[in-house]
Amino acid sequence: MANLYLTEQGSVLRKKGERLIVGKDEQVLLDVECHKIDAVLIFGNVQFTTQAVHELFEQGIELAILTRTGKLIGQITSPTPKNIELRVNQFKKYEDPDFKLSFSKRIVKGKIRNSLQMLSNVQKVRHKGFDNSTISF
Repeated sequence: MANLYLTEQGSVLRKKGERLIVGKDEQVLLDVECHKIDAVLIFGNVQFTTQAVHELFEQGIELAILTRTGKLIGQITSPTPKNIELRVNQFKKYEDPDFKLSFSKRIVKGKIRNSLQMLSNVQKVRHKGFDNSTISF
């Protein structure tokens, strides 16, 4: 299962059978089976048909509408979401203080590890004689 991110400005999300089609200027950009999708996220000037939304609802697929830069404008949820068991488990974990603490520790540990790796990479680049203007991440 995957999230479908629609970012191609001026494109249109349509339905064909139990498939979602993304097109622009008479060209098909994407053709995917609905059962492979968990959620559709639409960024900026991307249109969708009523028929596509009906299919999303029938398949339990959520739809989120965002600005081009990713700010959430709103979302539409199917009355029969696919991941109800996942949501229930997420709420249970939210109420578990031991899980929250251990999960937070893993996030901080990963952030520190990644920061140390980045500093190591910068040090290696500088050691090779490059100046700061050649470093990009």
